[in-house]
Amino acid sequence: MRGQGSARVAALRAGGGSRTRLGRGPRPGGRLGVPAQLELSAVSTRVGLVGVLSSHDAEGREVAWWVGLGYADRDALEADAAAFARSAGSALRAARPARALAARLKPFADGRPCDLGDVPIGWEGTTPFQRAVIREARKLGWGETATYGELAARAGFPGAARAVGQVMSHNRVPLIVPCHRVVGHGGRLGGFSAPQGILLKERLLRQERRGADAE
Repeated sequence: MRGQGSARVAALRAGGGSRTRLGRGPRPGGRLGVPAQLELSAVSTRVGLVGVLSSHDAEGREVAWWVGLGYADRDALEADAAAFARSAGSALRAARPARALAARLKPFADGRPCDLGDVPIGWEGTTPFQRAVIREARKLGWGETATYGELAARAGFPGAARAVGQVMSHNRVPLIVPCHRVVGHGGRLGGFSAPQGILLKERLLRQERRGADAE
């Protein structure tokens, strides 16, 4: 099974268009089709500042392109947001007041159950394999976890646990795509790309298990 999964992943990577990886941002020139202008909204939460870069689609829906969480100060958040926008070839401006999506991320980061499954995200530049994994990850409910291997199987790629780990580690919209709910074999936490690192992943999972009042 591992050989079949690995072969299928390799084939999709070879034929999946852009080689840009989810989470590290597009290469200069906007290869992910990121809009020419992105807006940054930020809110204060129990786990630090959370910021989101978003745009609006033709239907007026707010689309998430990048989420940063766990920041101790706004300067660091804005620096990372600006780096993403710059790599995408997009102009960046602050949204004041914060957009609706940032407000929706606050209760999530504060440990209050909520569902972000309806939030549109920027798909451009992702491969079929990445999209399959992301869709399955978004189905993980509050307090639920899955291993990288389990998520690979659910996405239709049994044996591709390592490749799933790469998709999750390059997730550029955490919380909306709840990569913190994907863990290693035996419940090992693995890594987490955020200023607080694996400590933040552990805290998010603990909040979901016990509720914000137990923090």
